[in-house]
Amino acid sequence: MKNDNQHSNEIEPELLSLKEVVRRTTKSRSALWRDIQAKNFPPPIKIGQRSIAFKSSEISEWIESRPRVKLNGTDGEN
Repeated sequence: MKNDNQHSNEIEPELLSLKEVVRRTTKSRSALWRDIQAKNFPPPIKIGQRSIAFKSSEISEWIESRPRVKLNGTDGEN
């Protein structure tokens, strides 16, 4: 029986570090902060006095919400 939080055989962490968000989105740190300020990217949550993290589900939703690029007259999907 699959756990509701388990989407595949691999369990995704619930919180992501800024470093991991930069890796997953390929955005620079400054571009992320600019987009957060402009409300174009999910804001981090505070997890300690000087620590932040991002909700993995929100980052995944943001990635999925990005439009597909059309390549050579196709929609980029197979």
